[in-house]
Amino acid sequence: MLGAAVALLGVTTGNAVGAAVLLSAAAAAMLSRGFGPYTDYPVTAVRIAAWIGVCLTLLAAAVEWRQHQPLRNTARFVAAFSAGALFLKLLVLLHPDMPVGDAMFHAHRFQGVLAGNLYFTSTAPGNYLFPYAPGLYVFAAPFARLIPRGADDMALLRVVAVTADTVAASLLYVVIVRRWSDRIAAAMAVALYHLVPLDFRIMSAGNLTNAFAQSLSVVVLATLGAAWVRWERPASVILLTAALSAAFMSHTSTFAILFVACLSIIVLFVWKGGPDSRSPALALSAATVGALVLAVALYYAHFFETYRTELARIGAETAARAPDAGGRGIGARLASVPRYLHEYLGAPVLMLAAAGGWYLRQRPAVDRLTLSIAGWSVSCALFLLLGVLTPVDMRYYLASIPAVAIAAAAGASALWSGGRDPRIAAALLLAWVLWIGIRTWWTTLL
Repeated sequence: MLGAAVALLGVTTGNAVGAAVLLSAAAAAMLSRGFGPYTDYPVTAVRIAAWIGVCLTLLAAAVEWRQHQPLRNTARFVAAFSAGALFLKLLVLLHPDMPVGDAMFHAHRFQGVLAGNLYFTSTAPGNYLFPYAPGLYVFAAPFARLIPRGADDMALLRVVAVTADTVAASLLYVVIVRRWSDRIAAAMAVALYHLVPLDFRIMSAGNLTNAFAQSLSVVVLATLGAAWVRWERPASVILLTAALSAAFMSHTSTFAILFVACLSIIVLFVWKGGPDSRSPALALSAATVGALVLAVALYYAHFFETYRTELARIGAETAARAPDAGGRGIGARLASVPRYLHEYLGAPVLMLAAAGGWYLRQRPAVDRLTLSIAGWSVSCALFLLLGVLTPVDMRYYLASIPAVAIAAAAGASALWSGGRDPRIAAALLLAWVLWIGIRTWWTTLL
């Protein structure tokens, strides 16, 4: 069914057959593992494939109808790769051998939200309390009647989180094509986003609210690159405010990192963007302030006593150089940064991102997408520094994925067009990235 859906995109017969063979091999390998063959899991896999195939075909037809022309080859690749990635991720997440992780915690929270409780805290490592924003649960609530309460709530939240992640990643293609007119880089950015190890690890670990909030922040990043986001267009400001508000109220870590990223991007728009970026800077400023007011008024204002207590404790522990919950001091936290970069993002992606950063710096014109990536990276770097100097550990590695993927795609595209030797280097690095992505997917259930 997925092979047929890929064929209906208009790809060649060879590509459609190749996609069907690869997907069927991967599905067979996953379906035959553990308790997979002895439950109704194979039927679930068939239903997943059917729904993804139908949605892929209808969405592609809708885009072609709107554009009055067939999809480009790179767009077909993005559609097929995204559908395949979504299918394979769901095969793992819905497998009967899949560890529960934090998914059961989210199922309980989800049931609490369905019962009318939107305001609750959770405990972070080190026994710190923090508000647990309910954006994912509110978004999933309309689908709650489709399933019985219980373990199926975990499956619903996993499906919502990974689908949102797939949609957000696909938007990177649109924004890169429109801002850079580089379809190769745009297609690579989507693939690299899915293949970065942490993108799927956050799902398999069960950090579903953070994953959902991350998807919303990617939507914000893609929106910032759109030409129609301007101060003179109130609808664009309202849409950006809504996207920011939803992200702010979906996870505390995303709230902090995305807010600082918006401030950094505003500064870069004004400082480096030239006259044409003044209007988008005003639009982003208004949207950021509006989203901040909404998020605080609707949710975060209910936890001022929690903030006061935890900030006082963090300040005292930092001043006393007390280790965090893992028994690590500043030196140990700093020493762990290279290891986490390697495990979470992968060496080949970082190499490509470094090449992409150098390439983007050499470009004579600075566009809004490049400035947005730079501001995003500044925010992640600041929170990395904060995580080294204090016990406050926001998920800045996760937040960095879209910027890293776009920069790596720019580097891969530049190498690909740079001649024989750079193209060989790009091919080897991309093959390494693919191997890491496949290994991450396959070893999740080990």
